[in-house]
Amino acid sequence: MKEDDLLELWNTKRTQVIQAQQAPNFMLIAIFVLAALGYFETASDGAKYLAIGVAAATGILAIISQYATIREAEVLLTDLKRLDSHQSYQRRLQSHVTCYHCQQLQSLV
Repeated sequence: MKEDDLLELWNTKRTQVIQAQQAPNFMLIAIFVLAALGYFETASDGAKYLAIGVAAATGILAIISQYATIREAEVLLTDLKRLDSHQSYQRRLQSHVTCYHCQQLQSLV
């Protein structure tokens, strides 16, 4: 593959990570709004557990999809390193990915 193709794939992976974060955020917003309005006070225990379960499942699935995308992006970086071209964008991209991957691991701790 050419460098432009690899960079385009990298941009696609970045977009996937961003989109994967949107659904869990909306789910948490909805749960907090419902809790703030007091709808959980009169809800049955089953409804409360269902809301917690849905929020947890959404978060877990989002984490799994983010890590899959990160692994694919790391493979792309390996391919970029193999190319002879050393454009400044490529070097910046490699340094950002290293920082981004470290941030993802630190967020779990």
